[in-house]
Amino acid sequence: MVTKIAQQAYKAGIESLENIVARYADEFGNAPTFWLDYLSHSIHYELDARDIEGLTEFRMLITDGPLSC
Repeated sequence: MVTKIAQQAYKAGIESLENIVARYADEFGNAPTFWLDYLSHSIHYELDARDIEGLTEFRMLITDGPLSC
């Protein structure tokens, strides 16, 4: 389930990248090229097995474990 959600979020973000870049430039300043470079190269989007394992553990902690409400 975590993998599917992460994949859908990644796809939606990539498809909306131009809009996100334009919004960030308007809201936070800097040129759109700055935000495109930052969002394309500085953030780790594609999740590997270790990332998925960590998200799955976090989900367990907040739903059934000591961090649950």
